[in-house]
Order: sequence, then structure tokens, then C-alpha cells
Amino acid sequence: MVLKKKCFNGEKVYVAFDLDCCDRKAISYVASTRALMAEDIQSLMIEAVEKRFGGHRASRQIKFLSDRGSIYRVYNVQSLANQLNLKSCFI
Repeated sequence: MVLKKKCFNGEKVYVAFDLDCCDRKAISYVASTRALMAEDIQSLMIEAVEKRFGGHRASRQIKFLSDRGSIYRVYNVQSLANQLNLKSCFI
């Protein structure tokens, strides 16, 4: 999920995060003052898999839920998702 929020000083920040569907805790996040790009989502996915599974690949295929934003649908992100054993599901 990508959020665009206005800070107390008027600046905008863009945030994406991964939630564990079992306990609803945030596994990882990325934030920037510029619009997020596919590379940001790739970093987010890698960090989430490493934190959750302790390695560079999920132990079983895991659904990765996201909206239909272009940063989630781009080829590089989809290719990385397959390598990480994540199945992209768009809502």
C-alpha cells in the first residue's frame, strides 16, 4: 500500500509498507519525499522476505497483496516477486 501524507510542516511524504496478514504487524516499510518507484517496492519486498523468512526466498509461495498501481505491475517487480516466491495478487 502506498500512502501520500502531508507532514506537519507541509511537506509530502510517500510511504509503502508490508503487513503480515496473520497478525497485521508491519514487516517493513519504505518512505520518501518523492513519489515511490518500482525500485522502492523491490527493496520493500526483499526486506520483508528477509525479515519474515530469514533468507532470500519465502519457504512457500506467499500471496503479496497490493493495489493495481503501476509500480506493483511493472515487469521488474513481478520478476523479483517470482524469485522471492511471492505471488502478486491485485485488489
